[in-house]
Amino acid sequence: MEVMMKKTTLLALIGSSMLFSSTGFAAYRGPEAGAPQDKSLRPQRAAAIGNMADDTKVVLEGRIVNHRRGDCYTFRDRSGETLLEISRKAWKGLDVDDRTIVRVFGKTERRGRMSCVEARRIEPAGKAPGYNGPGIRPEIRRDGPGTRR
Repeated sequence: MEVMMKKTTLLALIGSSMLFSSTGFAAYRGPEAGAPQDKSLRPQRAAAIGNMADDTKVVLEGRIVNHRRGDCYTFRDRSGETLLEISRKAWKGLDVDDRTIVRVFGKTERRGRMSCVEARRIEPAGKAPGYNGPGIRPEIRRDGPGTRR
């Protein structure tokens, strides 16, 4: 009877440890190592837009450097420049200037020999080094180490 009780207890402990060591309780929910990544979420180069087919979905990351006319803007990243067509709906109230780094989601538009990106959504992607946004001054501490009184 005592041996049977020990075996039952041992089986219960092994079973519960296997149950709680399952990967179903892991906190990481991202892709596994070596799993194919979704390439559509990676930013493309602005210089490559002219070589893409019409209606190709794109993601760009860089700066909107000037407003040309109407809904037309010039976008620049490290590879070069392309034109963006940005509707009021795509802006969603976002305020940017020529130093704000943005991520643009859209699709390519071919008009004859000219190509541009029709923006569907724009979101901030980060800040340029040493830049705190339009109209925001850097915080200066006057009571830190190295200051004289």
